Amino acid sequence: MFAKLRNQHFMKPHIAIVLFSTLFVFALNAHELTVPHVSVTGTATTYEEPDLIHWSISVKNEGPSLPNVSQTHSQVVANTLRLLKSQRLKKKSLQTTNMRFDEKYEYRERERKKVGYIAQTRIQFTLKNIDAYQQIWTELAKIDGVSVEQVTYDIENRIALRDKTRVLAIKAAKRKASALAKALDSDIAKPILIEDISYDPRPAKASSANAVRMLESHGGGGDSAIALGQIQVTMQVNVKFQLVD
Repeated sequence: MFAKLRNQHFMKPHIAIVLFSTLFVFALNAHELTVPHVSVTGTATTYEEPDLIHWSISVKNEGPSLPNVSQTHSQVVANTLRLLKSQRLKKKSLQTTNMRFDEKYEYRERERKKVGYIAQTRIQFTLKNIDAYQQIWTELAKIDGVSVEQVTYDIENRIALRDKTRVLAIKAAKRKASALAKALDSDIAKPILIEDISYDPRPAKASSANAVRMLESHGGGGDSAIALGQIQVTMQVNVKFQLVD
């Protein structure tokens, strides 16, 4: 009996909080409906040259003997890491993942037979020195069993660039709202609501095949074999402004 009363006693504050929250949200929505306002979307786009390159490379070798495959694989991974550590990488970006050994099978005479073993490791890192891109690519190409899976361009100060672009989007929304209000012989007051509705895409990908062709066409030296271009950052906001005479 006492436990039941105690539970009822503690439930009342929770019910009150839920009711208060519901009424508060309803009051906000009702306020938006009753106050004359204009709702606009502001969009802004900025462009920045990338200063980071994210790499994902794979080290893979195979053979009939697992101990030999393991020993060779460890040596290739060690050589690759030694090369990368000598470059200007982003701090703590060098990482080895998906280390695995698998049995290799082939179909021979309509039968699935084991023919050896496969060792594979993925290495990921971020390069800060853009000018070293071609050198790293050329050095990696000299190591048997190493392949480049993916290269993406990025911006180190992406958050700051997004913040800057978001402010431009808000200013664009204000200009749009002012123009709409002026057409109605009105003006805008302080905003009632500001909502960020932006979508942040993934870093821009660079085609590995294209990079190989460019390196070959430049003979692995001379002018830069990559075209970084610019990364686009677009921010969008929804703003409601109160209308005044």
